[in-house]
Amino acid sequence: MSGSPILQLTWKEYRAARAFWISMVLLVALADALSSGDLNSYQAEHRRLAQRPMFMSRMLLSLDRFPKFRRQVLRTLEVQPALFAKLLAMHVGSAGESASATSNRRVLGLRAVTRLFPGDAI
Repeated sequence: MSGSPILQLTWKEYRAARAFWISMVLLVALADALSSGDLNSYQAEHRRLAQRPMFMSRMLLSLDRFPKFRRQVLRTLEVQPALFAKLLAMHVGSAGESASATSNRRVLGLRAVTRLFPGDAI
């Protein structure tokens, strides 16, 4: 039975559980910040938790706005399915923000941008 999940959730259940987890993390951060009288720690935790969704929303909006960029990204993901799997895992939170995930994200972005704008200032 190794490798099989203990608990299987629907996408809707997963999103609800993740939203609940994030709200609990922020609740603890807020309580700590209020007790210390310094809201900067809460702001930092909120910013940290928002990084992944913000990256994905910016990336998806860029794919919509720039058709050449979209085609290049999709071609790259098509020929490198492992990269797609890692990015997807990172997005849903099943892979931590590891150096590998960060590196793969940068490689994908740099490849797409340099092929679209060779020698041009972006």
